[in-house]
Amino acid sequence: MKKVAAKRPTKRPAKKKPAKRKTSYSDPIVNKLLGLKYRINDAYRALPNGTESLRPGYDASDTKSDKDFVMGLIHNIRKRNDYPTKIQLIECNKIWKKYE
Repeated sequence: MKKVAAKRPTKRPAKKKPAKRKTSYSDPIVNKLLGLKYRINDAYRALPNGTESLRPGYDASDTKSDKDFVMGLIHNIRKRNDYPTKIQLIECNKIWKKYE
């Protein structure tokens, strides 16, 4: 009986990955601040009629000021390449705990 070589898959050239754009989203600090912003947004609960209402225990002025603070930090990183100070990061930690 004649030996037959095992069939192997054909070799194909590796696909080239598209060039990765350099965006601020690749910055881990921006990603964490965006997560905090989304957590603040989740403090609002959409009602069936399309209006927004605050969940119990949250104050509208506090939530607005917290979101403005976080959005300002994100803006400074993206546009001015100005990273938050230690005091600002401590404040972010307090906000994060507030919206757990």
